[in-house]
Amino acid sequence: MLKKNEIAKFDDIIVYRGHFYVKGKLEQKKTQSTQLVEDENELPWDREERKANEMLEKEKSKKEKKKKDVGERIADRFFPLGGTSNSYAKAVAMNNRTKRIMSVASTEEKAKKMIETFRSVGVTVTEVVVTENGDESKLIVPGFHDSHTHVLSLALKREFEVDLSDVETKKEFVTRLKMKERSWAPFPQFSEEWIVASGYDDGKILREDGRLDLPYKGWIDDISNPVIAFRADMHTAIVNQGGFRKANVRWADVKKNTTHEYYRRFRDYIDFDTGEVKDDAMQLFQKVLPKRTKKERKNALKRALAPLSKLGITRVSDFGAIDALQAYDFELSRSDYMILRELDNEMRPHGLPLRVNCYLPFDDWQFAALEQERGNGAFFHYTGYKGNELRQKELNLDQTIRSNVRIAGVKLFLDGSLGANTAKFHEPYNSGFTKTSHTATGMFVRDVQHAKQIAILADKAELQIAVHAIGDAAVDAALDMLETIEKTNGKRDRRFRIEHIQHLSGDGSIENLNLKTETVEARIKRLKPIASVQPLHLALDSERALVEKLGRSRMERTHMYKSLSELTTIAFGSDVPIAPANPLEAILQASTKRTLNKEGQSMSVEMALEAQTIGGARASFNEDAFGGFFNGALMDFVVLKKKSSATSNSKEKEESREEERGEEEIIDDRSIVYETWVGGRKVYSTA
Repeated sequence: MLKKNEIAKFDDIIVYRGHFYVKGKLEQKKTQSTQLVEDENELPWDREERKANEMLEKEKSKKEKKKKDVGERIADRFFPLGGTSNSYAKAVAMNNRTKRIMSVASTEEKAKKMIETFRSVGVTVTEVVVTENGDESKLIVPGFHDSHTHVLSLALKREFEVDLSDVETKKEFVTRLKMKERSWAPFPQFSEEWIVASGYDDGKILREDGRLDLPYKGWIDDISNPVIAFRADMHTAIVNQGGFRKANVRWADVKKNTTHEYYRRFRDYIDFDTGEVKDDAMQLFQKVLPKRTKKERKNALKRALAPLSKLGITRVSDFGAIDALQAYDFELSRSDYMILRELDNEMRPHGLPLRVNCYLPFDDWQFAALEQERGNGAFFHYTGYKGNELRQKELNLDQTIRSNVRIAGVKLFLDGSLGANTAKFHEPYNSGFTKTSHTATGMFVRDVQHAKQIAILADKAELQIAVHAIGDAAVDAALDMLETIEKTNGKRDRRFRIEHIQHLSGDGSIENLNLKTETVEARIKRLKPIASVQPLHLALDSERALVEKLGRSRMERTHMYKSLSELTTIAFGSDVPIAPANPLEAILQASTKRTLNKEGQSMSVEMALEAQTIGGARASFNEDAFGGFFNGALMDFVVLKKKSSATSNSKEKEESREEERGEEEIIDDRSIVYETWVGGRKVYSTA
């Protein structure tokens, strides 16, 4: 029992009652404080049941406790810092000042004893019923971490761009753009204004006979305004004749004047006949497209946050606005980062309704390093921090949140996308979209050797590096980069990220830096990069397109989620607005519950849920404070509810599928986000 003069040092406690899912890696949390009990899963109210032969060990433990500092938290005195061996828990206790979990009770009886223990030492306990006892139609899971977003681009798209995501015919494509032109016609000041559209998928635009109808500039040349229409992946755009004039991009400069270094680099990225512009050449247009004011960007971002909370997203790893990235506009990227920080401060005391890990442009690594030196690489208050050392200090339960926005690292682009035929492969594309021999295998969008040199410097500054790599050659180049960094700067826990890691080479003949041949799977297992993948990209890469572009054998080496999860840490993201942000759908897509997934690469629902929660936390050095229900974690969670089946037939089908799988499905087609909580505070509810 604590002395009365010590009781006042502790904060009030909030105990959340409900049906919590805590199975999996979340239960393996260990810290130094577990040495205070013989069994890491032993709870304090079970100590009276110890056998007589354990009394000596108990007395020894008591003596050690007396020597501990009087300011130590009640969690360290009474509760082992571990999860529970059960699949489910009935109550979670949170320190109301730090918003950190102090204990997890696996049964109703233990929950009552936990509350009694707190109250017995004079601590104020408030109970919050999240789900009623016995109501198992609702399940509480850790907050979802979207490991790859462009949140501000989502905001700008919602506010300022023509949405082409659902067009399926040429008529629909053209009509949407002409409607925008007509709406501006009465206003002379808009006569030269850019019409910006995005989201079309050329694999879904069909003619009446069912054949693909690929968009090109001839469809929109009669629109008087300059027009740029971005494909869904943002690696390709169609520009009309007015757009080329407005941007002052001329055939004579790009195609004919090949002695001019600035223009020569773009000649393989622009097709003046079709109006198609790809990857690196986007900067010629992004530099002249209207940039929304800081106020417009800030207001758009603020309005885009609520829809993310509605999806159960409590944390994101954000890679910046696409318009700033494509224009190589570092000032704009920095401004967008500061907008996030300003919004977080303005929304205090709670801050943003989600937590943001920011990754700045690779070539701006010095600014990112400076921000980390200033302390902006941390969610928590700290002292003497540099680089990722904070992850060791985050085990201190007395730390409080200082900001919901942190600098996490930098991001590098190595190649383009499969949809744009610019993803870099070892072998040429099967389809004939790329016309010149040196681009038939796709493109590296920058000099790889030069990128390695910068990566070594960024890594020395203890920045986490994320590399965009889609094609198999780009993935191998990313692994080469990681190996070079390790060889130069030494081994450490750097958690080098490969974003997308979509296609793996399959011949086993890749030669590593030690001139030894090994498979790409063996390299991934040895080097342990973070595999940051996007299950909803499966819908963008149809089997028809994959076979047409890559052939059957290479298609089998795409989206290998199960294999990757067995080799290294895998984290799920959306790449919003490239693909929809929908964690529940991503979990189902990667599991056995969606026919789009590849046979043999399906994960269990539980594994997919881990990739969407603790996997994302670990990918950003956040696993000591986020991603599960364990002592020291912040109280970020999602309440899921299963809708009742519309018909008895659908219910029977669902039961039949569960019987075939032989497992209880914690998430299925009926699951919806019922509530979202961040820091123990409800930020979204369907009620």
